[in-house]
Amino acid sequence: MKKAQVIGGGFTGTLAAYFLVKRGYQVRLIDNQPQLGGLIRTLPHPFGDIETAANGFMSNRLIENVAAEIGAELVPASSLAKKNRWLWVEGHAQRWPLTVFETLGFGLRVLWRLLTQSMAPRKLESLEHWGLRTLGGPATRKILSTAMLGIYASPISELSANLVVGRFFKKASKPKKPRARLKGTVAPKRGMGEWFEKMHAYLLGHGVQILQEQAPVLHSAPETTVICTSAPEASRLLQTLAPEVSKRLAEIELLPIVTVNGFRKTPFNPHAGFGCLFHPKAGFHSLGVLWCSDIFPHRFQTGMSSENWILGGKIHPQVATQSDDEILDQLEIDRGRVSLTEKLQEVRITRWPQAFPFYDLRLERLLEKLPALPPGIVLCGNYLGSLGLSQIALRVERTIEELPT
Repeated sequence: MKKAQVIGGGFTGTLAAYFLVKRGYQVRLIDNQPQLGGLIRTLPHPFGDIETAANGFMSNRLIENVAAEIGAELVPASSLAKKNRWLWVEGHAQRWPLTVFETLGFGLRVLWRLLTQSMAPRKLESLEHWGLRTLGGPATRKILSTAMLGIYASPISELSANLVVGRFFKKASKPKKPRARLKGTVAPKRGMGEWFEKMHAYLLGHGVQILQEQAPVLHSAPETTVICTSAPEASRLLQTLAPEVSKRLAEIELLPIVTVNGFRKTPFNPHAGFGCLFHPKAGFHSLGVLWCSDIFPHRFQTGMSSENWILGGKIHPQVATQSDDEILDQLEIDRGRVSLTEKLQEVRITRWPQAFPFYDLRLERLLEKLPALPPGIVLCGNYLGSLGLSQIALRVERTIEELPT
């Protein structure tokens, strides 16, 4: 039987182990944490579950198939959350911030770009330049800049268009898979932690050896080795086997993120729904907020509302080093601006000093010139150009499929 080892027990690493098992490999999974899941945790609380990182997936058929096989029941976000996704632009929250004429111009511009096949990003093109070229000024300034700050925690002037939207314009090398049964955001019924509980049990049941709280050192690779760690950890692992690759990976900038979870009893929220993202010039300390109890209401005590505020990123990196009191003082200012006056209860602050990569043009250049890896070594990380969990899952599947049989 073919053997493989996976280093890293987060979402990427556990999926790599899953796909290797499906291809008939005997797998060893090594992780430096006591619990699988990486940044993702679901913490139980009497008022409702607290998610420390991602609270769900954008549904696709691959996620649905894996969930069914490992025994994780997926539930969709509420109809309220699907309907109301807010952008704070020009002083207030809006679901669609473009005027009628701006919307018409946006539609005609996109149609023309699609007809002339000039929608795809160019090499080393910033996301801002791509937006102005293809979507027009109003859509770029109001929608693209606000949404991308909330998702990638960075200004669009510095983001790489190829890394952020390039995948949408690549021709598929395989026939399209059937569409997902569920639409939009989905999550396991008991939270994202359930995904890893079920995956852990599945892997053990299929003979995977799971070694936790271990920090391996790679001096050789006698078997297929899939590295599913952060860029700094991958750099450390490859210092001996691939020093030039290690050096490049060490250059990747990672952004700090702070999340603040809390509860309130007052159900009133003028911007109820999925959440609200803030325009970079709106003057908020936060990048955005998720209304967790609106998204998956079955996970929360009746009468309690849950908020998850996201701070930090490229424009506010100092937040990761501020005290809890400083963060909460800034947060109360932001909450007051969105008409929330009741103080949060049972607040939990989570700091991620190196949460995810800065998807800038420097990273695009670095990936273009990344030296070849030694035979048997495979990299599989979010620094390779996929941030959302569903997109990461697709990348992991492709990577494992490309391994020699």
